[in-house]
Amino acid sequence: MPHFVIPSCAPCLLEAGFQVLYKANGIPSDQSIGRDHPKFNQFMKATQEFLDILQNFGDKSFPALIASDLLRAVKQITGNSDPYKVEREDSNRICLHFYDKLKSDLSKLETTKIRLRKAQFLSIAGNNIDFVTPGHTVMLTEESIWHILEAVERIGLIKDDFDILWEDITERHPRIVYLLDNAGEIVFDKLVMSILQDELGLDVTAVVKGGPVANDVLQQDAEMVQLIECCASIITTGTDDVGFHWQKAGLEFRSAFEGEPLVISKGQANFEAFNIFGLDMPLVRFFAVLKLKCPANASIAGGVKGQQVILHVTPS
Repeated sequence: MPHFVIPSCAPCLLEAGFQVLYKANGIPSDQSIGRDHPKFNQFMKATQEFLDILQNFGDKSFPALIASDLLRAVKQITGNSDPYKVEREDSNRICLHFYDKLKSDLSKLETTKIRLRKAQFLSIAGNNIDFVTPGHTVMLTEESIWHILEAVERIGLIKDDFDILWEDITERHPRIVYLLDNAGEIVFDKLVMSILQDELGLDVTAVVKGGPVANDVLQQDAEMVQLIECCASIITTGTDDVGFHWQKAGLEFRSAFEGEPLVISKGQANFEAFNIFGLDMPLVRFFAVLKLKCPANASIAGGVKGQQVILHVTPS
């Protein structure tokens, strides 16, 4: 299996841990936590826990698994089980403002294939709504999100396996497992899923996280954007892991991968998880759809940070 880890993953993971720790406490991330700060002891405890988690960091490490442990440590130490709840709700609300216009614009395109490709680009734009990846920033305003939506096709794809995806869909008519990533982004995923279900007649299973992890989609986010309108069912991973953890995942999640479905996977963590666990999973056709936000993921995908991909992935 490919290993995502590079030396800079260690400080990046620590930065992500502290970023979530600050958020869980409602403290600006540029505020110094000196000895006279009321949260000093908590931050010291978290620091020691972070270093314990990273003590065996090496060239065989999996950043997504380490990140899961770091984020769980923050929840346990702070008592805040959902630090990004407000950001998730705000992301959904802002992105919903665009939904009707974008759906109308898509309906004016000539063919289903063209509509699906355009919707995939919009869903990649939504993948920018990520508050926990160090080195990646996004302004959660309507103006900023609209700018991202307008720019996404100009940026293009460094890896473009859309035609392989389309051929698989039209020739096999497979069941779809759609691994969601971030809140807000889910609104643009809904555009993709509605085409898969309503125009192509496919059975779509949407997958949300089993518990809060950063600003990833939860069941309540799916309800907020009425995702059930464009899928047959909504299930959870069964855990609060970054991406998913195949061995710890719930039975419903694992069962969804039986029968060689086509998997549309959003975001870096799901992409990394498949590369970790893919050989242990049933045979699937796996397509990663994302913006590359870190050099480690970019290297595995064959691009550089900031580029975008629709990538057919086979486990190795």
